Amino acid sequence: MKSRILTATCIFLAASVLGAATPGADAQPKLAASYGQPPLVFEPNHGQADAQARWLARGPGYTLFLTESEAAMALREGKGKPGSVVRMKLSGSRAWANSEGLEPTGGISNYFIGDDPSKWRTDVPHYRRVSYAGVYEGIDLVFYGSGRNVEYDFVVEPGADPRQIQLAYDGVERMEVEASTGDLVLTTASGAELRQPRPRVYQEIGGERVEVAGIYEILDRRQVTIQLAFYDAGRRLVIDPKLVYSTYLGGSQGEGVTGIAVDKYGFAYVTGTTYSDDFPTKSPIQPFQASWMPCVFVSKLGPNGSALVFSTYLGPVDVNNLFVIGKDGPGIALDSAGSAHIVASAFEGYPTRSPLQTYRGGVDAVVTKLNPKGNALEYSTYLGGSYDDLGAGIAVDAKECAYVVGVTESTNFPTKTPYQTYRGGRDAFVTKLAPRGDALVYSTYLGGSLNDMATAVTLDSAGAAYVAGSTSSTNFPLKSAYQTTRKGTGSDPWTTLDVFVTKLTPAGSALAYSTYVGGADEDRATSIAVDRYGAAYVTGYTASRNFPTKSAYQAKPAWMEDYGYQNAFVTKLTAAGNALGYSTYLGGAVADWASSIVVDNSNQAIVAGYTISWDFPTTKNAFPAEISYIKDVMAVLTRLNAAGNALVFSTYLGSHDVGDAGALACAVAMDASGFLYVGGGTSSKHFPTKQPLQNKLRSLEPWVMDAFVTKIDLR
Repeated sequence: MKSRILTATCIFLAASVLGAATPGADAQPKLAASYGQPPLVFEPNHGQADAQARWLARGPGYTLFLTESEAAMALREGKGKPGSVVRMKLSGSRAWANSEGLEPTGGISNYFIGDDPSKWRTDVPHYRRVSYAGVYEGIDLVFYGSGRNVEYDFVVEPGADPRQIQLAYDGVERMEVEASTGDLVLTTASGAELRQPRPRVYQEIGGERVEVAGIYEILDRRQVTIQLAFYDAGRRLVIDPKLVYSTYLGGSQGEGVTGIAVDKYGFAYVTGTTYSDDFPTKSPIQPFQASWMPCVFVSKLGPNGSALVFSTYLGPVDVNNLFVIGKDGPGIALDSAGSAHIVASAFEGYPTRSPLQTYRGGVDAVVTKLNPKGNALEYSTYLGGSYDDLGAGIAVDAKECAYVVGVTESTNFPTKTPYQTYRGGRDAFVTKLAPRGDALVYSTYLGGSLNDMATAVTLDSAGAAYVAGSTSSTNFPLKSAYQTTRKGTGSDPWTTLDVFVTKLTPAGSALAYSTYVGGADEDRATSIAVDRYGAAYVTGYTASRNFPTKSAYQAKPAWMEDYGYQNAFVTKLTAAGNALGYSTYLGGAVADWASSIVVDNSNQAIVAGYTISWDFPTTKNAFPAEISYIKDVMAVLTRLNAAGNALVFSTYLGSHDVGDAGALACAVAMDASGFLYVGGGTSSKHFPTKQPLQNKLRSLEPWVMDAFVTKIDLR
């Protein structure tokens, strides 16, 4: 059995190679320039490179060669510059003879250079990782990376001595351990810079994260070793998270991201609302529409994080009614072809194409599908009846059918094979649209006789829709329920809300299960996710001191009596919906909101939100931040372990300067490689950025927000 001891990450910063680094650019030690970039590809040398190289990989501004004794990075330093080569060897190591390509991608390279076919090389395979076994006694070396980042792990068997590891560098003019960050900074004679973030590691012991301190120590002018504190060599150690990319996105009048989705290539699609007529656009479908209402924006960020693939306005749209039901704004989902599906709410004048229906009165839900290039509508339709109908959540299945949920006051909301009809007050609705948006597959009311509001939807692999929301109805439809009665006891119908979680059958005409989850006061669900076993994870916020908990990280609310008033919550239901897997409060002394949730392949829930609590629970490995006494609102990001009873990672996200405005995290998504993408809004002039699409706040008024998009490595 082997234990991963540490990862040292060598990050090539293009800005340092092409010119002078921007002052303060490295204030955030874990920011890098690999936003959305695919994993680095390694090729075995079949004669396409110098014979000494066993493997090679190419990234922006460099080529990496792996030989039997060293890793050599050849830096391309701009037009007219000779470039430089930095070589890393392992002092006292064995020959790197036993190498193996791991995780084949299925891709190939072909080399047809010159007119001699005998020198052509075809079908050269691609691998995501290269492993060198036994570089030291009991220690393997593994290379991998993404885009600009080349990373390497030392994998140490129990009983092996990590003090064997000594890194020796050639081609380096200066070498220092940065005091403020612990990063190892290597500078060549030409001024090119390589940066290796401070090694950070932890172990999972008894369901809790236990840090193992690690620092670089320079032995002489060329050699570096890594000093580790005491650790349990029989347990696996895991690398700390790092912030990979972060950017503002906005104009002069205010906006925020409210929905985010990521495709299989790591492209990030974000949506939200904007009041700015100078929001950054590219190939827009429409210009900004001047109105007392905002427009929707839909933006696709490219793999290098420095350009928009497309960015367009849609609208205008209504947001005031959404705030009443506890939603921040439009939602987004992607299909397998790369088309973005948007849900929002609008009055008359919203753009349509091949609509299922036209505007019918009040505010209607609207559903829009953009083509993969983002420069045309595949369809765009109103969805509603004679009164107010609000679109709040959206999901898309493998057949490109959109599932939309929201709230309706209309007695003539469009239905097809409904589970139920209108029952009174505000009912939730669940609608499945055909791939072209021109027909209903099914559409149903969902609710009781008072107020019922669906705010989020997700799907399982069978096409069953899981719907989360809030209800004041004592006769909300139930089946196989964990909680069979509404516990809200106040007289105000808005403060007696319980959460509901409902799973519909794939046909949409029956309940698989449906249950209340709540306590005596106001409880609101904002987001839902489902794992591969069919367990639903719901998040939101609660003012109930008796919100149901089980196996909780935080079993009781943390807000102070007569001072605070709500905490976030995270609840996991079993696949049958009739029991809690776990349920926990999450928050501090004042107020905390959870906006969005995803679940990884290890069944760990990751929640994004915001807080005004100065004592929101964070972990030691969190990004450093401070919050002033009930003055700042700060974005937060928390990862719970699979049991729900411990924090794996929890951090504030925002400016480190006390009093420098605030930030809200409203949306979170995860890509296939395990990177997290967080979107929201910030009015801080010092929100952390690195090689961003937009490097500063553009809003003109204090407390008016720009959108932000941040990518974080929690692997």
